[in-house]
Amino acid sequence: MSRPSAWTANRADLVRELAKARAERDIATTRLQAALAREGELKARHRERKARHRKRVRDGEVIAQFHAVMACATIPPDPNAELHRRTLIASLKEKNS
Repeated sequence: MSRPSAWTANRADLVRELAKARAERDIATTRLQAALAREGELKARHRERKARHRKRVRDGEVIAQFHAVMACATIPPDPNAELHRRTLIASLKEKNS
């Protein structure tokens, strides 16, 4: 059936067309709301992912600074290392004898 024109339509045709247009509008509105909700969800997920990335980068920078400080720090050698080594060797020889 072809669409009636404004000149040939009767009241029932106009009511039917109006109901059809409203249903199409409601469907389009629902789809738009679903798309906006999905977009909001994706944006929230993206913000969360970026925040985790920034935290990892900050943690990495702290660890890198720690390694740099530790690389520069030198532990002085034990002045009694040779004495300790001789004592250990002597006690091992004594134990094995």
